[in-house]
Amino acid sequence: MGKEGINLEALNPIYKQLYDLVGEEHMLSIYADLRGIQVTFPAHLYDGQAVKKMIIKSGEPTAVLAKEFGYSQKWVRSVIKKYK
Repeated sequence: MGKEGINLEALNPIYKQLYDLVGEEHMLSIYADLRGIQVTFPAHLYDGQAVKKMIIKSGEPTAVLAKEFGYSQKWVRSVIKKYK
């Protein structure tokens, strides 16, 4: 059992994973705020439209930009090509 009487063995798998990742307090906060809502996390941390604007303004090489924002070099090159 956790600090507040949370039975770790009985937690739904997603809450157990959150418990392991962020701890009991944050898991309970997420549970309280989002329970019952289906959440899908995007594969990319950064929003594609915002990244496009940054790529267009940047003079960095495509490899650097791809690594920084988590997109492929091919995608970065296509953004540059489209907007130049």
